[in-house]
Amino acid sequence: CLIQMWICYRRIAGGLNKGQQMQIASELVNTVLDKKTGKIDIKRKSDLYIYSEKIRALAALERLDLPFKIRLGDGLVNRILHDSPAHYDYWALGRLGARHLLYGSAGQVIPKDVCAKWIEQLIQHQPKEENLESMLFLLKQLARKTDHRELNLSDHLIQKILQTYPEAHLEQWILETHSLTASEQEQVFGDQLPAGLVLELQV
Repeated sequence: CLIQMWICYRRIAGGLNKGQQMQIASELVNTVLDKKTGKIDIKRKSDLYIYSEKIRALAALERLDLPFKIRLGDGLVNRILHDSPAHYDYWALGRLGARHLLYGSAGQVIPKDVCAKWIEQLIQHQPKEENLESMLFLLKQLARKTDHRELNLSDHLIQKILQTYPEAHLEQWILETHSLTASEQEQVFGDQLPAGLVLELQV
């Protein structure tokens, strides 16, 4: 029942206000991050499925306070670099640090200097073959160009990303400004949308 609840939170996150999101996140985060070290500590393999839904639910809460999101992102970067990450770790960090939020405002995007620090660490790390596609998805989210100059990464860092993964053809995602396609929306949302249903920010 708890797992279904976390899945539900992830799916309806866009309809929750900031206070509701912070309440959910405050209850979940201490079951994911160690209070002293700030690291993600999973003691048993049997806990991985539970963790995967918790971390994805947390990452879908785009209206959280920025220090909260940065703390969670730091924990994910450490896990990707030093533990045995899975696709949901890359997905969660990509959702947290995305330049284009699915429903949040520009003021809820993690600052570019924090995002740049994460990328500098990530591109020094060669993922396992099975995680390569997840790493590329992550970099697309963190480095994607926007209409807001204050959110865009430096040209120098963009070139470092392209040089690290030259065969990945990332240019169209991080050098050009364009909205998320339907398939990209599904990938970021984390679920296949029912036919005829689209994600749209209501203003």
